[in-house]
Amino acid sequence: MPFTIRRLVVDELDTVSRMRSCTFHYAYRPSDEPGDPEYAACSWGAFDGKRMVANLSAPIRKAFVGGRAIQCGAVEGVISLPETRRKGAVRGMFAAMMRAQKDVGVALSALYPFSYSYYRAFGYERPRPAWEVAVQPKALEHLPFGNCRAVGVGEDLMAAQSAFARARNLCFLRDEKRWRNLVGTPETSLQQAYVYDEDGAPAGYFILDGREAWGQPRTLTIREFAATTPRAVWQMLGFLRHFAPQADRFLFVNLPDGLPFWESLDPHLVTATQKNGPMARFLDPQLAFACLAYAGDGALTLGLTDPMLEENNGTWRLVWQGGVLQSALPTDAPADAVVSMQQLSQWVLGGASTDTLALCDLPPALLPLLPTMRMGLMEVF
Repeated sequence: MPFTIRRLVVDELDTVSRMRSCTFHYAYRPSDEPGDPEYAACSWGAFDGKRMVANLSAPIRKAFVGGRAIQCGAVEGVISLPETRRKGAVRGMFAAMMRAQKDVGVALSALYPFSYSYYRAFGYERPRPAWEVAVQPKALEHLPFGNCRAVGVGEDLMAAQSAFARARNLCFLRDEKRWRNLVGTPETSLQQAYVYDEDGAPAGYFILDGREAWGQPRTLTIREFAATTPRAVWQMLGFLRHFAPQADRFLFVNLPDGLPFWESLDPHLVTATQKNGPMARFLDPQLAFACLAYAGDGALTLGLTDPMLEENNGTWRLVWQGGVLQSALPTDAPADAVVSMQQLSQWVLGGASTDTLALCDLPPALLPLLPTMRMGLMEVF
């Protein structure tokens, strides 16, 4: 069944809301306000005649990879009508979205999957798992009371998140509007942001959610916990001791990679659970190569396969001098190594080891090119 794949227009966003409310089980609320043209411009639909049978959105967000500023499409709201599934509607939308965003310089596409195997067919891969950690207040008793301050949406909170994002892979930066949607104000939200200052500058922040889950122990949920120094980690944990009388446990959700503070706490009082993490993929080989970590002088001929964007298949000659990539040009020469876009995306964003490369029969010369920064995507979309 051939579908028409195209960008949506503002008047079609109400249909999108109706379809998503049925799929994701939330109440449909009609609005008298006009739709957002920017959101429509980053949304695609599949049509059977005039009937919309599938849609997705991919707002473009700013982030860093290997310290390099990039743009990333954050894919959300992927739905299709049951009778049209496995007939190419979703794949067609993804192909159109990827090519359109690639053409305007978007480096990455990321999403939270309902199925890893489903999105691997589109070239996505999970760079790292996500963690959820439950900590009993008693586990923090050995820490001194930390010193943090409650803040509203403003420069201090945004500066703390920006400093963390620059040292992480794929941590979305937020503008003031997004922060207000997340935190709100003390008068309108039970979520409160706290910032820790070190040497006169914000060095970490966390978002405390005071809402209790029905039928659960008294739980205080930490929605985001980000720090740029070890001292900031322990100061913020110590600060949480002030809330111990209110909680039977602290629940840290979507912890960024590389903050395993629970390993230093009493293991009998801590439960760490590996959760489903996001998937991501590069859209443009040139932008993927630019995010590699070059050192000294060198060259590598790298073959690349892409199951979704056939135009990315090929062999590339990478040449760098003084730690700076000089050229990445297509070549007919034999490849020193061949990787898939999934592998390259996973290694650039989440890291790789010598053992990883050995399993894939790749030369050790590739390992020094892979950035060592940790993942930092805490935002669920």
